[in-house]
Amino acid sequence: MSKRAASNDDAPTPKCIKINDRNQTAPLADKHAWAILEQFLTTDMTYTQMEEALSLYLGNRYSVDDWKESQDALFFGDSDDNLALRNLHAVKAKHIHSVSASSDSSMADRLSSACVQSSHKPAKLKNPYLDLAAEEGEEEEEEDHNHNGPSGSWKVTSLPGSSSAARFAMAINNITHRFATTQHSSSQDRQNIPSSISDLIPSRSSTELQGSVTDYIAAHLRKKHFIVKVSAWIPGQLYVVADSPKTIADSLPSSLYLAVKQYVHISDDKREEVECSYCKLPSPA
Repeated sequence: MSKRAASNDDAPTPKCIKINDRNQTAPLADKHAWAILEQFLTTDMTYTQMEEALSLYLGNRYSVDDWKESQDALFFGDSDDNLALRNLHAVKAKHIHSVSASSDSSMADRLSSACVQSSHKPAKLKNPYLDLAAEEGEEEEEEDHNHNGPSGSWKVTSLPGSSSAARFAMAINNITHRFATTQHSSSQDRQNIPSSISDLIPSRSSTELQGSVTDYIAAHLRKKHFIVKVSAWIPGQLYVVADSPKTIADSLPSSLYLAVKQYVHISDDKREEVECSYCKLPSPA
């Protein structure tokens, strides 16, 4: 197929092409622009028509100098359009491959940067309420690690007091709960053991404590001249004679204040049950 210069009559009607600047690619990496050059070799499009179509498509991105090598390749075959087309494809592959490789390298750099930032992510601040008994149980943990082999690390919120005493108190609480449930289901006529402090006397307060600190808080409240009884059936509960829970709370230091989980008044209808379990409680002042 031979090519000729286009006459004025061959010139196509100018067309307006709207291009989104945000999505533009490099002109030499635009496959549609290269398709216009290929049409010159595969159709009866004239060189003038091809230049005008390329200029209209690229708009302000079009530069004659950018496309000089590709346009020279159109006539490299000495009237052999197939040879010229192969030359054009070789020039096209050089530019598109270069842009693609640059894009892949940029993506790899971003991924590498993201991995580095992830690996240097600052560690979270350690919760001051975790591992309070770490020093006391450190030797036991090391022995378990040596005998049983490596295992996953566990972070446990430790209550005040020794860790072994806390575990013992938790086991007693579980046993008591199961016993109370069994007794309730086996005999509805039997008098229920109070399972909640909410069933006991106003003006006499009860505190529900965490594990092994019960005795320590009882001793502290006695030093503050409170009448204190330790629960005979539910571990971790104290009966305290006071005008209000606030009075009890105000008498505790901050280190013990957080150990008290609940303050509840004792109701009158259960007062006899409490008095039968202990010596009669004195009337509050």
